[in-house]
Amino acid sequence: PKSTTMTAVIGSKSFATLDEAIKAARSGDTVKISGEFSSPVSVPESASGVSIVGDNATISTSGKPAIMCAGRDVKVSNVTLRSKDATCVEVPVGGSLSIVDCKITATGASGIVASGGLVRAENSQVEGCGLYGVLASDAGRVECVGLTATGNAKAGLLARGAGSIIVAKGRTESRKNQHGAGCDEGGKLEISDSSLSENQFSGCNVGPNGAKGCKLERVDMVKNAFGCSINSSELFVTGCAIRDSSKVGVLTKNTGAPYSVTLQTCQIVESKINGITAEGQGVLRGKQLLVTDSQTSGVLVDGSVVQLYLSTISKNEVDAVAVRTSASGVPGRAILQQCTLQANRRFGASVLGVKAQLSMQGGVCSGNGGGKLGSNGITVANGGFAEVVGGAKVINNKGNGIFVAKGSVANVRGSTVEGNEEFGAKVEE
Repeated sequence: PKSTTMTAVIGSKSFATLDEAIKAARSGDTVKISGEFSSPVSVPESASGVSIVGDNATISTSGKPAIMCAGRDVKVSNVTLRSKDATCVEVPVGGSLSIVDCKITATGASGIVASGGLVRAENSQVEGCGLYGVLASDAGRVECVGLTATGNAKAGLLARGAGSIIVAKGRTESRKNQHGAGCDEGGKLEISDSSLSENQFSGCNVGPNGAKGCKLERVDMVKNAFGCSINSSELFVTGCAIRDSSKVGVLTKNTGAPYSVTLQTCQIVESKINGITAEGQGVLRGKQLLVTDSQTSGVLVDGSVVQLYLSTISKNEVDAVAVRTSASGVPGRAILQQCTLQANRRFGASVLGVKAQLSMQGGVCSGNGGGKLGSNGITVANGGFAEVVGGAKVINNKGNGIFVAKGSVANVRGSTVEGNEEFGAKVEE
């Protein structure tokens, strides 16, 4: 590369170009650079173990990557990297690169691509890229610590293809992208102690057909359209806060294999539609959840299976739990074990649809109703079925404790139904 202001130094020796310095470097050498470089930098396998350290240094290219790293254990720090119409930093099979305290932008392309190689990105910024901020593909791996991915046209972080994985932690932030993070086609995500917020669509978008074992732990997903969306994939979500979603907090669906989602000790708060919408074939399991202040229902079960344990679903504008038969005729099923359905504006639970099912096993359904759309503790209609067993309490609801429309069935055993404003149980003839 040529620049009137650039310098490249190893020890006390200066080089005319950065390429010359890299070719001369041996494992353990540090190449110190400053100034602006305008040609692509290729780090060959022979330069393994070399560090490139910037001092007000910029590498800016057009049509080719700013850095292509085939070497192993290479480190680049304190450098601004820019590319136009090409990936900014690419690490193919066999290469491994650490990026520390760098700023990365790729106009019209992706910022960092591990196309079979390994990238470790620490305390760096990837912003304004025309495609993905960070992409792991072709069984590549990216490890992020304290990375910020902002304003990228597609996902801030994406793992695509079998064997590809992104591991992010240490307050990594991905915001104001299309999606905060995602994986598909067998790619895998493991994200902890981070934030996926203010994205146009999903904070985290898993699928279609993400790898098994994707994990989110202690991740904030705030002010996205969908906090977390899952399509024909497996996801474990633990200790996460999903707030202020402009559509749905957690959305599941399947366009291929059935999905599997496990939520534990999560808060899903102030969703503009439903807190959770479980659509399509699959199972969503939840333990110790708080789902509150949704503008529609806390949990909508539409042709799926939802199992909740020790969870509280309260202060939602319509129902705590709404169980439906899907448009294709698949009945939804909700199993609630020791859950609290409280102070929702219409029903604690509604079961509407042929063969739609609710099983309330212990727990409390209280203080529901009082809104404009009606009031009951539990409503069963349109051929639905509900059982209330195991010492459950349906108490102090406005309207009826349990209302069963003609053609529907409710089975109440070993439970308490009392203190409701109208009937304890009303069955329509």
